[in-house]
Amino acid sequence: MKSLNFDEKLDAVPDEVIAAFKAEKFDECLSACEKILSQNPTNKIALIYCGIINQERNEDEKALAYFNAVTEAMPNFRYAWQYKGISHLKRKECDEAKEAFMSALDLYKGDAANWCFLALSAYMKGTEDGKAAAFYVLDHCLDMVDNKSMIPLAKGILEQDDGRDQDALISYMQSQILAPENEKDVSAEKIGRLLK
Repeated sequence: MKSLNFDEKLDAVPDEVIAAFKAEKFDECLSACEKILSQNPTNKIALIYCGIINQERNEDEKALAYFNAVTEAMPNFRYAWQYKGISHLKRKECDEAKEAFMSALDLYKGDAANWCFLALSAYMKGTEDGKAAAFYVLDHCLDMVDNKSMIPLAKGILEQDDGRDQDALISYMQSQILAPENEKDVSAEKIGRLLK
């Protein structure tokens, strides 16, 4: 797939809409985006903002409608696939989430978050096969990702949820070793809790 040139593909929105979104003035931003979409129903930034705001408000069915519009219009925009997958996960739609995260990974394999979400979508099925698939994913993607500390951290969280505290401790320690200095506190906190 051809990489996305954002300057050519994304529509503009007024600066005050961007400022409202960044300031988390979601009512104001949503209202402005809905007005933009009434005049231009394919404005991709407005669609993305509406999707994210609805996702933040746990209105994932609405969010998915916006993310679907974005992924149809811009299939090379991996972040829209990630947001779409997250909304499916929140709705416990594991197969749909898996497809969305795989679409995001087809566009860029280096995104550790999407590997973690892909594993979570398998794990959330609650079956032994799903759990095995989740751990397989996390065991085989480390060399591909940019943020290497995120993978063992996610693995540790799933191991701990699975009642495997000793394995989780090892994974958290690996995350601690791989994490940059400013991110070590996350794994350190998890290690501390397990050692109490």
